Amino acid sequence: QPMQRGWYGIYFDLDMENVGYGWQYGLDLTGITSIQFQMYNRMYSCWIDGAYFDKTPRGDNITESANPTGDWAGYWSGFSTTSARAHVGSYSVSKYAGYSTNYFYYYWNYQNGRYADLSMYNAFKMYTYAPYGYAYLYEFRVYDANGRYAYWYTSSYTYFYYNWNYDGKWHTCNMPFDQSGTSYTYSGFDWSNIRYMRMYMRWYSSGTIYIDGAEFYYSQTAGKAGPPGLAEDIPHGIYALDDGELKITNSQFTSPEPWGAFVRSDSNLNVKSSSFDGLWGTVHPSIMNDGTTYGGILAFGGKTILDDVTITKASSSGIYVQNSDVTATGLDISGHSATYPLSAGMIVAFTNTQVGQTHTVSVSSSEFYNSPQGSGLMILGQHARGDATVDVDDVYSYRNQVYGVVTEVTGWTGNLTVSISNSEFEMNGGSGFTFNAHDAKVTPKTKVAFKVEASDAIENGAYGFLFRADKSHLNVDGHIEGLETYDNTGNGIGIEVGWLEGIMNLYFNDIFSHENMGNGMYIYFRQSQFRDFLGTTILPKGKLMVDMESCFMASNEGNGVYEVHNPAGSYQDIPTQNYEMIVKNTTIEKNNGQGWYVQPQGRPQYGSRFANYEFYNSVFSDNKGAGFYLRDQYYCYYYYGAEMEETFYFYNCTFTYNERGFRQYMDQYAYGDDVEIQFEACTFQDNDYEALYATGYWYSYYDSGMSYMKRVVYDVKDSLIDGYVYLHISGLYDQGGNVKPEGKISIVNSTYTYDEPMYLRIGSYYYSTSTPTMATVVYKGNTHTSPSIGNGIHIEMYGGSRLTGNIDIQDMDIFDPLGHGIYVKFGTLYRYTGSKSVSGKVNMVNVDIRNPLEDGVYIHTSHRQPSGGSSTGFYSLLNSRVQGANTGIKTFDFSGEIRNTRFSNLREETIYTYGGVIDVYESQVGPISEQNLRVDEKGAIRLWFELRVKVVWRDNPDQFVDGTTVEIKDNSWTILGVNSIDDMEGVLFTNLNSYTVLPEGIFTKNPYIVTADYIGIVKEQQVQIKENTEIIIKLVDDIRPRLTVESPADGHEQREQSITVKGTVYDKHTGVDR
Repeated sequence: QPMQRGWYGIYFDLDMENVGYGWQYGLDLTGITSIQFQMYNRMYSCWIDGAYFDKTPRGDNITESANPTGDWAGYWSGFSTTSARAHVGSYSVSKYAGYSTNYFYYYWNYQNGRYADLSMYNAFKMYTYAPYGYAYLYEFRVYDANGRYAYWYTSSYTYFYYNWNYDGKWHTCNMPFDQSGTSYTYSGFDWSNIRYMRMYMRWYSSGTIYIDGAEFYYSQTAGKAGPPGLAEDIPHGIYALDDGELKITNSQFTSPEPWGAFVRSDSNLNVKSSSFDGLWGTVHPSIMNDGTTYGGILAFGGKTILDDVTITKASSSGIYVQNSDVTATGLDISGHSATYPLSAGMIVAFTNTQVGQTHTVSVSSSEFYNSPQGSGLMILGQHARGDATVDVDDVYSYRNQVYGVVTEVTGWTGNLTVSISNSEFEMNGGSGFTFNAHDAKVTPKTKVAFKVEASDAIENGAYGFLFRADKSHLNVDGHIEGLETYDNTGNGIGIEVGWLEGIMNLYFNDIFSHENMGNGMYIYFRQSQFRDFLGTTILPKGKLMVDMESCFMASNEGNGVYEVHNPAGSYQDIPTQNYEMIVKNTTIEKNNGQGWYVQPQGRPQYGSRFANYEFYNSVFSDNKGAGFYLRDQYYCYYYYGAEMEETFYFYNCTFTYNERGFRQYMDQYAYGDDVEIQFEACTFQDNDYEALYATGYWYSYYDSGMSYMKRVVYDVKDSLIDGYVYLHISGLYDQGGNVKPEGKISIVNSTYTYDEPMYLRIGSYYYSTSTPTMATVVYKGNTHTSPSIGNGIHIEMYGGSRLTGNIDIQDMDIFDPLGHGIYVKFGTLYRYTGSKSVSGKVNMVNVDIRNPLEDGVYIHTSHRQPSGGSSTGFYSLLNSRVQGANTGIKTFDFSGEIRNTRFSNLREETIYTYGGVIDVYESQVGPISEQNLRVDEKGAIRLWFELRVKVVWRDNPDQFVDGTTVEIKDNSWTILGVNSIDDMEGVLFTNLNSYTVLPEGIFTKNPYIVTADYIGIVKEQQVQIKENTEIIIKLVDDIRPRLTVESPADGHEQREQSITVKGTVYDKHTGVDR
């Protein structure tokens, strides 16, 4: 095809077995993978250049898995991983494709502050396998992080014609990637920050298409000089060997381009009151700074003293000192890194030092500025196991292209202590100050410690201050105190941590980050398997700890604090992200986005995350978004062993004048996320919308959440809530029975001032069918200051196919709601026939409900698909009052008990039950009638009373009859109880079911028959029991004493004619001699 936008690369795979055909016998392609060349077409003419045979192994950046990890981590949308067919490696990715037009997408995961960096590549290739012919690429696009894109059409890629029956082979697809030549590129396109690519494929059939060996690579551009060599021509320089000493005083050096001059000392170096204009630099592989460049004034070992030194131009670094004790003051370095990027005005390097070696460095009262491609000051430790102390004070670093000051740690680390104080970093392209640990490994019993204090970062690029760790095993303590950063193009403070083993502790105190174009603080934490510099595969479990005290994040264009977390693993390899955030006395206010925003990044992650957040005495105020916004989606699928546990604790925190006070969004596919959120002694006031707001991804067709969360807990106590509360926990999922989904909401001892009821709902994913969803709501001791325009308390609970719900409402006054006093609904969301069950419990204690427009208490159940559904439940209403309602309490499918409760001034019935048995004790329920106590469908209302029986003597009512046996029978003469009198209180018969209301009518066991028997003195009394009753039975001793004279037995003689009785007669009934 004609190619008219410049040179582009052609790649022919020479695998004749899997890709092409070979007919020339004797052709030896052993060890050769491809032939490559550059091609240029113009007006029917073709140029070919740079042809060569390549032995480089075939690359496979992103097609070994549909969810690749590592440097190219991302995911193929809609593709799956297959081992059924592969050309490069063991796997390929596949997807069903239709006839003619198909769009294929690949998304890169966000990492290291960016997506994918394609700036170093100029070519792309891949292999396609289409079993019924061939597929070709019609259009290819890549999109950067800002939505701009570059694209190519078929005219700009190599199109090889294949016959229709040319199947059974992998086909090679090439794309040029010369950003300046072959692509149609939108202005401002960022090749270093590519978010995703889109391939427009055409296929004149349909079926499964396979893609393998997708690789971005560099194909040497034709018509240009090759890369520079390692040797340079140096016109002049000053050397001091290791047995000498070099002193330069009051000197001036001016060197013409292109090479400049240099100074090198291998022993002691002393430069004072001297200036250098034009210093040489080079690239050298043995120099281990980030840019692998060095130059200018070089000092290796010994002692280096630099005083009042000016450098106005250098092709690489202005000063490079390695393993030297340094005292530097009064430096003025500018125009450095003019030729070689990523160097610095001054590089203080510790390389390959051993345990026991010590070095000290002091840099003060110096300026580093105007570097077109580099940084101001670099402190480098690489394979530095020894001890080093660096003190930087009163440094002004500005207008450098990369960093103002950077501390870089790589390789083996030792005891490195860096202190930065009283400095200012302004208008640097990257960040003002940077701590950067990468590809590092801690030496046992050592620590890297740094302190940045009393310094400012103003109008820098990506960050004011940046703290970064990447692919490292660390033991780091960083103390950041008394800083101000503002007017940065990006973020005020950045924390970027990826692939971390070990621990990194960052302590922030008295930080003021404001008026930045990005966020006040940006935190990015990624965990994924990596290979360290020793070649060892590491599945990291490192911990990042951030402690903030007395900080201010205010008036930023983005968020006050923005956290992005990505525990990116795979089915087989699950990294662990340990994270702790402790915040005290901090203010997050007046930000243009959220106050504090926590969210995941990339999906699925498959990794584990254990995070603990604690906030004390902090303020989230006047932010355009939420004061605090939490978004969950960590894809912790139990089947693969991943876990996610987050706890958030807020004590004495204030959320005011925000769009919302606290917001949580449970995103789709948040498999297994376990989140617990606690508020104690907090204030929510004057927010535009909700004070507390939780919701999730909603599938309206199924009327079900689809977050797939494992557990969500809200615990609010001793707080002022001036604003609507909407807590809708949705999408809880049992993952096929592997986990127990649970939701809990607890609101205790808090003041609620809003005139709408709190909307409290806990629900499952509708297809959660194996394990019951556990739902709990505790609502206790809260004060409602305004009548509700809806229900006084509104609670809903739903399972997938099974629900176990518990509700505890205590110590509540609910006055004048326009709906029900208490509204409770239990249900299931499963749409299909089959077994579905609800088991619920509602406990209400010391509740005072007055004048609701509808019912006092309303409890019911609902199944989305009624067929196969069953509901059972139990409620208790204790020590309560319901006044001025329609129905006092109305329930469906619930049994219950009512104790010591008073119902009054009701407009309709006192109790209504459908399908439940209600037991009433010691309560005032009004008339015992079918109109007042309504029962439908197999239900019942049973009224239970107590009868107290006292037994005394009629003539002495203050004397109880000790030992009297008391028996009670109902009207069927069934003995219900027997007891004996032993004190003046008598005996108490409880649980006497005097009345039972059934759908058929009212049944009673009145009258009861009470019998008192005291040694033959028996009295029986009937009693009608319609309430708790007390009776007194008075016994009368009306049995005269009897005297019996017996005749002599037969055969015996009667000796006397008369009987005289003297003395006393004992009366057994009274026990009194008389």
